[in-house]
Amino acid sequence: MTTTKKALLLFTSAIMVSLLIGLAMAQNVSVTCDPEIIRLPGGSTTITVTSDKGAIGLMTVFQPNGDSSTVPIHVRAGGSVSKDYPDDFPGGSTMQLGEYTVRVALLGLIWVRVFRVTFTVIPELPLGALMATTTSLTALIGIVAVKHLRTKHQLE
Repeated sequence: MTTTKKALLLFTSAIMVSLLIGLAMAQNVSVTCDPEIIRLPGGSTTITVTSDKGAIGLMTVFQPNGDSSTVPIHVRAGGSVSKDYPDDFPGGSTMQLGEYTVRVALLGLIWVRVFRVTFTVIPELPLGALMATTTSLTALIGIVAVKHLRTKHQLE
């Protein structure tokens, strides 16, 4: 073999080894929202980014109407960073019902997570709902009874 072919073979082998090592050291990044469902408008959620490699990136939250808020993040190797939405985001708000998209740009890739703002009414006591129903039915019976008595007295 000529020295050129040997050098080319050595160079190709070095590239293959570096690619295999790069694949073995793939980054592990996770993005979480806690809670994923905000029960009342105006509530907040904590967005946490965890990475096995240190990196600087951006965290962007898109509101249902298309507005967005972005903050820079710095994750240390093997660590995590948390941001509270909307408190840590300039112009952020959870007053709109719907789906909010979180995009984290880190290590040259983008991770996406979703949280929702809903409006749920939970009765404080089941007895309250029962009493409201009973009151409505009693009022209806009372109105029917009074009308019946009035028409009975007018006929006599």
